[in-house]
Order: sequence, then C-alpha cells, then structure tokens
Amino acid sequence: MQEEALAQAQANLDVVTKKHAVGSASGFDKMRAEVEVANLKPEVISAKNNLQSAVTGLRTVLGLPRTTEIKVEGVLAYIDDDFSNMSLAEFQNQALAARPEILAVKEQKTISGKGVTVAASSFMPKLFFQTDYSYMAMKNDMKFGHGDFSKGFTSAISLQLPLFTGFKNSKQYQKARLDHKIMVDAEKQIFDGIAADAEMSYNKFQEARQKYQAAKESSILAQEALRLANLMYEEGANTQLDVLNSQLAVNRAKLNYVSSLYEYQMARYQLRKAVGKLTDVL
Repeated sequence: MQEEALAQAQANLDVVTKKHAVGSASGFDKMRAEVEVANLKPEVISAKNNLQSAVTGLRTVLGLPRTTEIKVEGVLAYIDDDFSNMSLAEFQNQALAARPEILAVKEQKTISGKGVTVAASSFMPKLFFQTDYSYMAMKNDMKFGHGDFSKGFTSAISLQLPLFTGFKNSKQYQKARLDHKIMVDAEKQIFDGIAADAEMSYNKFQEARQKYQAAKESSILAQEALRLANLMYEEGANTQLDVLNSQLAVNRAKLNYVSSLYEYQMARYQLRKAVGKLTDVL
C-alpha cells in the first residue's frame, strides 16, 4: 500500500515537472510534489522493515532455523462466512451446546448431585445379606480322598441403624450439598460467560462486516476522486493542493480498507472460538 502511494506521488511529480517545464505550474507546486515523494519514501522503507520483522517473528514462533526462508502466499480478501445469516440466539445456542467448558461443568454438577444422594443414604438403615458356600477337607498327609471333604452353606442377614455417628454423617451431607451448590453456581457463571462471549463475538463480527462494506465504498470513491483531481489538474481546472489532498484521502481509505479486512478475518476466527469450532485455517 505504501509503495502504491509512493507510485501515485511520483506520477504526480512527473506531471507537475512537465507542467513546470512549460511554465504552467509554479516552482512551489513542483517543490510541494517533491516533498510529498520524499515524505513517502521513509514510510515505504519502514513498511518493508515491518514485513521482515513479522517474518522473523513468525520464524521464531514456529521454531525454525534463522536461515529458513518463509514465503508468504495468498491475499487478504473478503470471504462470505457461514455464520453471516445466523441470528444471535442461534449462535448463542450453538456455543452453549458445543463449548467444552459447559459440557465439563454439567458432568461435574451431575457427579456432585450423586454425591448428595450418597451422603443422604448415610442416614438410612442398611440391610446386609451375606451367603457363604464352603468345601473343606483336613488331613495330615496331603492324601485327600473324595470322602475327606465336607460341604457347608451359610447365609446371614443383618440390619444396621445409624442411631449416632458423632455428627459425622450430618457434616458429610452438608458438605455434599455445599459442593453441589457450588457446582450449580459455577454452571450458571460459565453459562452466562459463554453467552456473553458469544454475543460480543457475534456483534464484533457484524461490526467488522459493516466496516468492510463502508471502507470498500470509501476506497472506490477516493480513487475516483483522485483520478478526477489529476485530470482536472492536467487541464488547469484545479490546484496541486487538490491533488495532494485527494492522494491523502486515497491513502487513508486504503489503510481503512486493509484494516477492515484484517478485523473481519480476526472476527471470523473469534466466532469459531466462541462456539468451540476453531479447528482449521480460514
């Protein structure tokens, strides 16, 4: 983008230089065009350095050797998203159904609920039934015969009544109920947090879409305004200041356009993170 801005400024300088050579442009106009070109050159150098720094940072994150060459492919372009036609309620429901946090806390709440049931059972009478079947033989010389063995079969039933346990059962029951209440509150907090996160991600995505459309229209209008400004300046119908202002507007519009594309792409990733489906590169 900075290289394009420099090319536009250089083209404008060429036009002003030609007009100055035939006396139809002042020396001040030529000097102002030269200053604009000179101001843009450092920005181009900085942009190239920032690109190299970004590549170096990416190499570091990936753990690649310093000599590894990274070739950037693809373009930053607008792509319609599958979530574009989904309502906020539908998006929130999908997030609440798929996020691993809500699934995990539901399981924990179920376990804590069963813990309350187990703790409450300590207050109830317990009935035990036991049965035993034995086949025994006793002899001094290890020479057993069939007649040496005897069979036995016993059964027993017992009933336990927890009359007094030193308040142990009561404390265990209270702790189990408290643990279950904590899990219920945690589920609500996670539920509300996921719903809020989904809403913010959804609204950010819609905002990014609208900003892209506005930036796209603004960029088109700014480029047309610059074309007309250059044409009118060549015909002597406006001033060099009008051309420079149009160039500045084009640069600002292009910057907003690229920024809106980046913001839109990041919003698409955030959408998938909100519903627990961030599994691939978009």
